[in-house]
Amino acid sequence: MTVFFVGPSGQEVFPALRDLGNGTIEATYTPSQVGEHRIEVKYHGLHIRESPFTARAWDAGMVTVTNIHAGRIQKPYNFNSE
Repeated sequence: MTVFFVGPSGQEVFPALRDLGNGTIEATYTPSQVGEHRIEVKYHGLHIRESPFTARAWDAGMVTVTNIHAGRIQKPYNFNSE
């Protein structure tokens, strides 16, 4: 099993893999770039079903949330984000 991530700039990152002992493997990656990241998972050199996957990374410091009012637990809540 190989797993690697490709960031928006094309940089490839090979994360450490951990066998959870129940037939699953965990790969952990913390993006260093904002944008779309491609996740490729291969078994015996072939992509697993639906690989490659995509994930988008955001800079939380650049998000502004406005129009916040009192809410209720377990009830839908609307707000604005930019």
